[in-house]
Amino acid sequence: MSLVIMNSAIMILNGFKKRVSENVFNKIGTHLILPYQMYSEIKFFEESRLKNVKAKAGVKLVPFLVVPAIVIKHRNNGPSAGVLFYGINIDTVGTHVKELSVKTCGSCNNGVIISGILANNLRINCGETLRVTAYYEGPRVRLLPVCGIYSSNIENFDRQFIIIKTDLLYRRFGVDSGLISGVRVFADNRDIEAPVLSLPPDLRLIRISEAYPQIFEWLNTLNMNVIILEVIVGSILIFNMVCAGLIMLIDRIRVIAFLNAMGYSIKSLVGPSGIIPLSIIIMTVFCMIVGGAVSATLGIIQEKFHIIKLDPQVYFIDYVPFSFAKEIIVVWGISLVLMWFSFLLTYFVIKRLPVIRVLRFE
Repeated sequence: MSLVIMNSAIMILNGFKKRVSENVFNKIGTHLILPYQMYSEIKFFEESRLKNVKAKAGVKLVPFLVVPAIVIKHRNNGPSAGVLFYGINIDTVGTHVKELSVKTCGSCNNGVIISGILANNLRINCGETLRVTAYYEGPRVRLLPVCGIYSSNIENFDRQFIIIKTDLLYRRFGVDSGLISGVRVFADNRDIEAPVLSLPPDLRLIRISEAYPQIFEWLNTLNMNVIILEVIVGSILIFNMVCAGLIMLIDRIRVIAFLNAMGYSIKSLVGPSGIIPLSIIIMTVFCMIVGGAVSATLGIIQEKFHIIKLDPQVYFIDYVPFSFAKEIIVVWGISLVLMWFSFLLTYFVIKRLPVIRVLRFE
C-alpha cells in the first residue's frame, strides 16, 4: 500500500510539472511575432509581409488580429466588459481552437466565441446576442450572436479575449483587409531559440513568457516546489523500503541461527549473495512491480475519467494529472542498492553473534 501511495504521489507531481506547462504552451503558444512596440500597445501590419518568413520543422504559425471593444448583452442594462477581439482564421487553425475547449451552438461565420468567465460576468448564454462597440479608427457598434463558449483555463487570457473570425472584423468593423496584429508561434520544441527564419527587421520574436510574465513566474515556482516534493517523497519511499527489508531480515534472525547450528554457513544465509537477502530482494522487486502496476492503473483511470477535479483558474488544468515518471525507476534502483548495503552491514553483525545466544533470545 505504501508503494502504491508513494508511486502515485510521484506520478501526480510529475503530471503537474509536465501537464500544466504543456497546457499553457498548447493554448497560448511558445513565441509571439509582434511589431517593435510595448506589448500593451496595439499596432497593425500587413500579413503579406510574412510571406518570406520560414517556419522550422515542428513549428506552426497562427496570425491574429486584435481590436479593442466594449461588449454588453443586447437589450440588457447589465454589466459590460472591456475586451479584445482576438481575430483568427478559425477554419484553418482547428488545433489551436480545439485546445481552447470550444463548445459551439451554431455557425461562427457571423458570431463570436466568448470565454466561460466573460459569459458569467455578462450573464449571457450561447445563442444570445452581444452589443459590441469596437474601436478601430473610431467606434463602431454592431450586434453579434454568441456562437460558442471557450475555456483556456488561463484567467488572463479568458478575461481578455473574445474569439472572432478575422474576416468578420474586416467585413463588419472596417478593419483594412490583410491587416494583422501579430503571430502566435506553436513550436513542438519549446526551448527552440529561433523557430522562424527571415523575419522582417521591424518585427520581433519574443518568448511567450515575456508576454505573460506572471503566469511563468507561477510555473517556475510550481516546478521548483514539485522538484522539492519529489525529492522528499522519493527519500521517504527509499527509507521505507530499506527499513522494511531490514525488518524482514531481522525477523528471520532465529531461523538464521537455527540453520547455522544445522551446519549452514552465515555467509550462505545472509552474505552478499545469501539465500535470505536474495529472497527478500526478490519479494521487494515483486512488490515494486505490483505497486507500480496498481499506481499506473489508477493513473490511467484518472487521466481518462478526470475523477478528481481541480480549480482551473488556480492550476491551469481542471483535473489532477498523472504522468509516468522515470524518477520512480531511479528511486527503486537506489532503494535496492541501499537495501543490499544494509544487508551487507547486517551480515557483518550477525556473523559475530554466538549462535546459542540468538537461539535463547526471546
